[in-house]
Amino acid sequence: MSKRQQHEEKHGNHERWMLTYADMITLLLALFILLFSISNVDAAKYKELSKKFGEVFNPDRLTMGDGSSAGDGSEGDGTEGTPTPSEYTGISGTSTTPPPFIFFPAQPGEGMDLDELQMKISDLIEKNNLNGYASVHTEDRGVVVSLVEGMLFPSGSAEINDEAYTILYQLIEIIQSVNNYIRVEGSTDNVPIHSARYKDNWALAADRAANVARVMMLEGVDPKRITVISYGEYRPVAPNDAEENRRLNRRVDVVFLNSELDVYEPGNSSEPMQSSTPTASPTPAP
Repeated sequence: MSKRQQHEEKHGNHERWMLTYADMITLLLALFILLFSISNVDAAKYKELSKKFGEVFNPDRLTMGDGSSAGDGSEGDGTEGTPTPSEYTGISGTSTTPPPFIFFPAQPGEGMDLDELQMKISDLIEKNNLNGYASVHTEDRGVVVSLVEGMLFPSGSAEINDEAYTILYQLIEIIQSVNNYIRVEGSTDNVPIHSARYKDNWALAADRAANVARVMMLEGVDPKRITVISYGEYRPVAPNDAEENRRLNRRVDVVFLNSELDVYEPGNSSEPMQSSTPTASPTPAP
């Protein structure tokens, strides 16, 4: 081989580093664009991205800790009455499409005082223009978030509306930032229900509360923190004498229980507070 040919080959080899350098610059550019795009977190985009990650890592189905599954919407085995992986069933048999799988932390946060918690939820309601559909107030037992029927459910149904998941996701983020016990309470108006699925308003309220609690569980809230209660028509917040009042009574309340009441929760290792009432001394025998 001539010296001229050897010289040309060496010269060509010396310039190949530019290809590697260009690849590296392109990859770095893509990385910084990605970092910039996720620096401003958009809740809807974040949840959609989380859903896609779940599908990538387990495309068949996402198995929860209790053996239930949330899948990618694929068809089941054709057995009649068996929900597909993209459905879960409430306590009265209502099938509801579950939310996307989201990677929330397994452990709750340290918590915040009740006034701060109410303010944070009020900001959430204002931000989402939910006045008239959601409200929050503080009682001795804790912070109560009321979600009325028109936003969460269709009339006479316990199937959660698709648009309601947005507020539920954001509420769950707040639930995960505190360590309070959570009580999900279902209520209705006093109009008798005429449905093949529900015998009475008590059953409807129970199924609605259970479905909301199930969404919380699927999103990573510890089930040990959650209690589901049905009050049916027996705990109205307004007289059932007008449609607007009845609409307020058809609701699900999410209660962040006051941490001072934790000692009364079943299974809590803390000893209940002793009564401050003095005990009478035994009367000596005559």
